[in-house]
Amino acid sequence: MREILIHQRYKVIEKLGEGGFSEVYLALDQRTNKECVVKHLLSRKVDNIKSIQLFEREAKILSNLDHPNIPKFIDYFTIETNQNLGGFYLVQEKLEGKTLQQLVEEGKCFYEKDVILTALEIVKILKYLHSLSPPIIHRDIKPSNIIFTINKEVYLIDFGAVKDSVSAYGIGSTLVVGTGGYMSIEQIQGRAEPASDIYSLGLSLIFLLSHKHPTEIEQEDSQLKFLPYVNISKNFQKVLSKMIHPILKKRYRTSYQLKIDLEKLLLPRVSVRDVISLPILKCYQSVNKIRNVVKSSLARVIRGVKANRLTRHDSFWGTSVGEFIYIPKGKFTRGSNFVNGDRTDKPAHRVIISRSFEIGCYQITQQQWETLMVSNPSYFKGETLPVERVSWIDVQKFIARLNAKSNMYVYALPTEAQWEYACRAGTTGKYAGNLNDMAWYSDNSGRKTHPVGQKQSNAWGLYDMHGNVEEWCSDFYEDYCNLFEYGSYSEITVKDPSGASLGLSRVVRGGSCISDANDCRSASRDSWRSESNCFVIGFRLVRVIR
Repeated sequence: MREILIHQRYKVIEKLGEGGFSEVYLALDQRTNKECVVKHLLSRKVDNIKSIQLFEREAKILSNLDHPNIPKFIDYFTIETNQNLGGFYLVQEKLEGKTLQQLVEEGKCFYEKDVILTALEIVKILKYLHSLSPPIIHRDIKPSNIIFTINKEVYLIDFGAVKDSVSAYGIGSTLVVGTGGYMSIEQIQGRAEPASDIYSLGLSLIFLLSHKHPTEIEQEDSQLKFLPYVNISKNFQKVLSKMIHPILKKRYRTSYQLKIDLEKLLLPRVSVRDVISLPILKCYQSVNKIRNVVKSSLARVIRGVKANRLTRHDSFWGTSVGEFIYIPKGKFTRGSNFVNGDRTDKPAHRVIISRSFEIGCYQITQQQWETLMVSNPSYFKGETLPVERVSWIDVQKFIARLNAKSNMYVYALPTEAQWEYACRAGTTGKYAGNLNDMAWYSDNSGRKTHPVGQKQSNAWGLYDMHGNVEEWCSDFYEDYCNLFEYGSYSEITVKDPSGASLGLSRVVRGGSCISDANDCRSASRDSWRSESNCFVIGFRLVRVIR
């Protein structure tokens, strides 16, 4: 192929595919020196204005989306003068992987757990799209529009059929977009809504399990009779049946409702009782008894002690890295309504911390970890570096051993509310001080961790709350808006919140050595599955007197 340079920027490497009206190229972005995908709608072949409108709509939608599992928008432009290269162009990031359609055609078998986990990843994307204002409806979810990357990440692609809910219900809108076999009745009638995406996802999951296109499966009263073609649990059968119910009122109406039921299918396999040792369970079961004595015991020991003063060492730790800070009870505003913040931070709301507690001045170090766990899983090695690459489950085992050895305190991970309250230390802005002075993050870390306690502390004497490594919290993760909407939080002011009642992911707070400034904010929050470990995730502890 002769060298082709598109828009004086994109050097074509090879043609990836060609359709009736379009071509897709792999190209090198000479501005960033990164490979990208260039979609070219051929103006000389387009005889339908709707095709151009769909292409332009895809570019417009993608340019405004910001989700880690949606290909990043790079560029959109038109070339009018060149006969061969003339037309409309859309440029996106390159993904290394295959579509679910390709994987099935290659003979890959998807088992129940694989399909549920894949579904949960797509549901996360749908939650994002459907929560936008106005909601974005994909309208063309199918196996060939879902990519499974070499890093086992799931991406949703091809937003040419997307329509926001305002225009979708507009007067005179008769355009029906989607793929035969994967569209719900209301979508065929031109009335797509969020539940229509759930219907399409359900049929896609059945395709993964059965290796049969929906049109190859018999129907009765508009209901797909898929059970003879799949080997799954009864509970999963019920979830799939509800996802693809032809009657809208009997289908999942929101991705949040679907997420809860999908997670329930996996909970027995990753429940605390299955993966955490008996001492921890006993510790959890005795929490109420501990709480009854904590208040009086704490009052006797720290009477007259003010916030910011170091409490006494636990003799087990023996080193200064075991120092903890007494945090008094109080109120604060959790989350943020910051315009450029993440939607997961919102809405900001008042929180009451009704009990004082102690929290570690520092992130747990590798030296401390090895004292109890022997092996060191960290990517960056060093005794005074924070331990990382530890899962939430690993941390529970560490805490169980620590509680078995300590005669003075009961240790635990902080709740998300305790963590942000301590991080803010009475402040209300994005950070508890000057970020560069307080945190190791992408601008100053060299993309590696550093010994704990080298940066400036916050007003309450806590170090590295904004950076170095992110930190596990005890809570199951859920968006604040869902916790309010579905009843977990019934009042504007919440007392001692402890997150969602169930889930697969746990809350992670604080920035890391590779985080940008926005992700280091006091309100910034993230989530990881309980069994996940990563070189940017560590932890610190809270404790109460026995």
